[in-house]
Amino acid sequence: MQSLLKVFISTFGFFSHGSRREWKCIHLLPMHVKKHFDWYLPFTHASRLLEEAANFVYIAKIAMINTLNESHLHKTLKTLYSLEHEDCQTEAKAGKYIADILTKEGNVIEIQTGSLAHLAAKIMYFLEQKRTVTIVYPLVTQKYIQTEDEQGKTLRKRKSPVKKNIYSVFRELTALCPFLLKRNFYLHVVEVSVTEKRTATKEKVQSANGRRHFLRDWVKTGKNLDSIEKKHVFHGKKSYSELLPKSLKGEFTVTDLYNAVKLTESGVKRNEISLMVWVLCKLELIEFTEKKGRTNYYKKK
Repeated sequence: MQSLLKVFISTFGFFSHGSRREWKCIHLLPMHVKKHFDWYLPFTHASRLLEEAANFVYIAKIAMINTLNESHLHKTLKTLYSLEHEDCQTEAKAGKYIADILTKEGNVIEIQTGSLAHLAAKIMYFLEQKRTVTIVYPLVTQKYIQTEDEQGKTLRKRKSPVKKNIYSVFRELTALCPFLLKRNFYLHVVEVSVTEKRTATKEKVQSANGRRHFLRDWVKTGKNLDSIEKKHVFHGKKSYSELLPKSLKGEFTVTDLYNAVKLTESGVKRNEISLMVWVLCKLELIEFTEKKGRTNYYKKK
């Protein structure tokens, strides 16, 4: 059966253009394929073999796509974290998903350079499987923008005025509230400095994802990790509550919290503090006490 599986993959696996569901349906395969498999094995065995082969091809293609789409930032962080775990696998199948890193104990490490909300279903699945899940989120606190021509020659490089800080992460945490206090869930927020690479174009063009409201004369081509500044590990209530300033006593408003945070963290925005209050209320680390006029009051639990 092993040899037949290899023959099927090498002969037919990478020529199928249908969906995964179509690959699993033997009735949609060409007649000459079904005939050969029926001749070698009973029909039920052939169906199971074809399903295994189709699943193998599907996983291999997804892993290959993930690798090709990987940015330098994602790839570097994945390499650094994989070096911390002996005998781990990268881009490995873990149930119905592909894990960035799968440890020998079966635990999962995911590097997410985009929105954390996109990982919600994946996290839920892994937690239900009783795996320990670690999400690594690179928070870009310093960014340089390097523009190159089509031959790769640097035309200009500048520092981006956009600044983020640890409180910026709460915008991402709103979608992960159901998992943040799970015993086998860890969140690593890694403050990084990166260089965003762009290639200049002769004409104004749309971005690869088609989200530009206004055309630009450049396209993004990558994001390189320059340095790691700091790492914050969140696990359990205490790790989140430590972000509340110690100077905050009794009842407080969002404005009170914002003013207290500004004393120790430059560049923080008021809406980030509003999201922080929302998340900490969901985690039951602070609670709403009363409303005076249009102002809500809270206190630590």
